[in-house]
Amino acid sequence: MEWPAAWKSPARLELVRRTPINCLLCPSEPSPEFAAAATEASIDCLPPNNSSVAWRPLKEIDWRSPAPVIGISDGVWPGLDTRRGGTSESAGPTGTPWLDANGWIIQLARCRARGKPVWVRAEAPPANDVIGLPDYLLAIHEARVYGARRPLWLSPAHIQELDKGTERAKQGWLSLAAALAWWRKHTDWQTWSVDARLMVVSDFSGPNEYFSTEILNLAARRDLAFRAATPDQVTAAAVRDFRAVLYAGQEPPPPEVLPVLGQFAASGGLLLASQPTVAKLNGLGPPDRTHPRFTLYSLGKGRVAEPVPGWDDPWQAVLDTHLLMSRRYDSVRLFNGGSLSLHHQVAPDGSRSVVHLLNYARHQAAHQVLLQSQRPVRAARILDPAKPDAAALTVRREMGRYEMPLPPFAVYAAVELEHKP
Repeated sequence: MEWPAAWKSPARLELVRRTPINCLLCPSEPSPEFAAAATEASIDCLPPNNSSVAWRPLKEIDWRSPAPVIGISDGVWPGLDTRRGGTSESAGPTGTPWLDANGWIIQLARCRARGKPVWVRAEAPPANDVIGLPDYLLAIHEARVYGARRPLWLSPAHIQELDKGTERAKQGWLSLAAALAWWRKHTDWQTWSVDARLMVVSDFSGPNEYFSTEILNLAARRDLAFRAATPDQVTAAAVRDFRAVLYAGQEPPPPEVLPVLGQFAASGGLLLASQPTVAKLNGLGPPDRTHPRFTLYSLGKGRVAEPVPGWDDPWQAVLDTHLLMSRRYDSVRLFNGGSLSLHHQVAPDGSRSVVHLLNYARHQAAHQVLLQSQRPVRAARILDPAKPDAAALTVRREMGRYEMPLPPFAVYAAVELEHKP
């Protein structure tokens, strides 16, 4: 938790003593009395510039830092930013152009952190922004969905309410503590892998930084599941279960990686790469220039797609990648999803999976939302942290797939699926 500067008395630790919060990011060096009380309560106090967390903006993170935790300091407050609307330069053709989300950032950080825990925080919102309980809850759930932690931050208004001891403030605090405790019951999900058919490969730095990170950002907006990887993480075993690999580097990959990409395509995969990489592949068939933006080549049982004249528009690249892959390879899909975003993870043995649903509008939808699974589903239930019990979902077969109507929820819900063998 980001500890308020005004809370200097050890008595304020009673607020967190019986909650899952066990670490305080203090704005200054705590007094000996405060530090002793925190130690007695098994709570760590980290003063500014503590070496345990290497807080840096995403572009400045030293991924080789000896710090045990990677800290992203320039995350965002998740939600639909209605102040910017469609006139923002971030708009584009994405449907919900002003979506502020951290999912792709966390996935990139986890790829590059090599097993280290990832924390994400954001600057305090403008003073005139009203931060409500749904905003706090969405921030907590979004980070946990993607395998990160987010220190709890409280606005000055809520700090004052807690100081006054108002009933509203107490109930709000209990809701936040309950959300943190809820995730303690589902730690197994953190070890499940993303159910993705697309791997995006890049060093995500230098001249490749903008294009490759925008690919991740826009793929997430499109609910195109992906796994980020750096070239040294590309092995025959790593790419085996993917439908497509997008190599987002301007220059060819290292010599040991190029044969892996070629064999991936020859075995039936789709490789998307720019001309310098494609030119180094052996065994390509005659060029097919019928696609308006790609030159297509056959390679063994698969295909190679070379963008013409090259990678220039990340949004178009994501759209084309999804179409060339075919949406029939989406493991799950939402219909009438609106402001919902999903993240699908599967258990190691494949018998179960969980679909995380984040509602960036932070209020219940007024229309029916359907979740569709490509894989056979034997049973499904939905878990809403705001409700005491899970609810069974109706599973029906439609056009060879399995559909489940979803009940409304305000911030976050998880759908657990049991798959048929």
